[in-house]
Amino acid sequence: NDTTEISWLTNMPTTQKTRVGEYATAAILASDFRGAVSTSLRYSITFYEADGTQISTANITRSTIGMANFIATQSTANAAVLYQFIPVGYQNLENQSFNTSIRPSTQANLAYYAINVFDNSGDYITKTYRFDIADCSKYTPIQLAWVNSLGAWDYYTFELASIETLNIQRETITTNYGNWNAGANFTYSQYERGEMVTKIEADKEYTVNSDWLDDEYFIWLQELLMSKDVYYCNSDGTFNPIILTDNSYEIKNSLNKKLNSLTLKFKLAHKIR
Repeated sequence: NDTTEISWLTNMPTTQKTRVGEYATAAILASDFRGAVSTSLRYSITFYEADGTQISTANITRSTIGMANFIATQSTANAAVLYQFIPVGYQNLENQSFNTSIRPSTQANLAYYAINVFDNSGDYITKTYRFDIADCSKYTPIQLAWVNSLGAWDYYTFELASIETLNIQRETITTNYGNWNAGANFTYSQYERGEMVTKIEADKEYTVNSDWLDDEYFIWLQELLMSKDVYYCNSDGTFNPIILTDNSYEIKNSLNKKLNSLTLKFKLAHKIR
């Protein structure tokens, strides 16, 4: 479990999936409010084969991965460094340059890796998160990111079949066409319009489906449904804001004694013109 002075700012389950091309960060809250935390805080990552055999491990100092100094005084000026963001996604680790030995592609027979943060003095440590390397799928995975209930970012990927729909809206006006010639005969050309489009725009909507989930995941994903700030994650690491269009969420519980999947609908926040 997390200690008070070093806490993950997420309620996500401790086993997650990641894959090539997928970006994700996790935030910790690190302060000296209740006691001194050593500035020698370390980011620990260990790589494993499928049978649990350790491939390699690294403990990387706080300053190496760009984390700010801890703060001991609550103030507006210090608020920006309370949240320390740490790379946890496959592609974050692959693209980073602070320690090339922890790039996933350099780990032979990699099945998963585990990450935690600890104080080098041995006083404080976070819980450990495991990230399983997901197999390739015949479906295109859809990754969403959102601001969670603790004010940091969470990520989840919908791995099964998805549907993409373009809902088009058109505005039209009716115009005069044709003319009266000298013989008082009304004529018009085939290409002339009576009705014409003055404005066209569209909403791009998605219906996505999760893999099979247990109760812990369903409880956590309520935060996605309740978040005001949700994004579609593009493969290049950029984000598009989205609006969730589902207004109800069936809460699963252990009485069902089975795994369940989640279907979610959303649209891009910007219209296509």
